[in-house]
Amino acid sequence: MIALFLLGVLHHYDGTPTPAEIVAEYVDALPSGSYLALTHFYDPQDDDSVVARRIEEVMVNSPMGTGLFRTRAEIEALIPPELEIIDPGLVRLADWWPDGPRLRELEPAQRCALGVVARKR
Repeated sequence: MIALFLLGVLHHYDGTPTPAEIVAEYVDALPSGSYLALTHFYDPQDDDSVVARRIEEVMVNSPMGTGLFRTRAEIEALIPPELEIIDPGLVRLADWWPDGPRLRELEPAQRCALGVVARKR
């Protein structure tokens, strides 16, 4: 069993091969029972999209030069079909804390990142 961590990586790439093709190639090389953990900048396509666009603009115009926000559907498309998504699924990063209550409302930027853990069958 191996764990592949693609945390804070794919939103900095928009080339060829596509991010989905890169993930598929890595997952194909993993043995059955391995895990993928993935995080990505998220464009919620609601009021928080303004925040996402502002952060994206800052990142693109910084020395980093990248930082793409993708929709939920675009992020879901990065997860190969042979993976079984672990609960709670593809959710905001703050929702991966299942043992306690949220003590305060999320800041707008906290609503603009998703994460998922999945297991290869």
